[in-house]
Amino acid sequence: MLANKKTLLAALVLASSSFAATATDDGVEKYSDSLVYLKCIGGACTPGTTTPFRAMTVYYKYEVGTPPHSEARLYWNQNVPADIAAGRDIAHTVAGACPAGSVNSELTATWYLSDFKPVTAKAVDCDNKEYFYSVHEFDF
Repeated sequence: MLANKKTLLAALVLASSSFAATATDDGVEKYSDSLVYLKCIGGACTPGTTTPFRAMTVYYKYEVGTPPHSEARLYWNQNVPADIAAGRDIAHTVAGACPAGSVNSELTATWYLSDFKPVTAKAVDCDNKEYFYSVHEFDF
């Protein structure tokens, strides 16, 4: 029984190492668009307002371990991955430090994905105010 577990573990390690060899540190690119903007749908922002267009890329990173973890890693504007493994449907980002005396230490966002494509986002500012957005691609 123990030999079978070792064989299975060895097969998983070999499979994951060949997968990792083809991926960057962020994982495998799953979504990319050069003109993405957010539209306010509630919270502390004015509903209907939009952000400037920015490039967005989503990567998927899976690491074998105990326990194994997977992470969607999103880049947009000044948002970078927060290194929180939340699976393939949620990406967490940080977007800069907050000034001294703020409620939070950094700006954060949680992105909700459908097949790695961002659909909605919740941002939290330095004073803990929440902003809710829908995510859109600009089409000519």
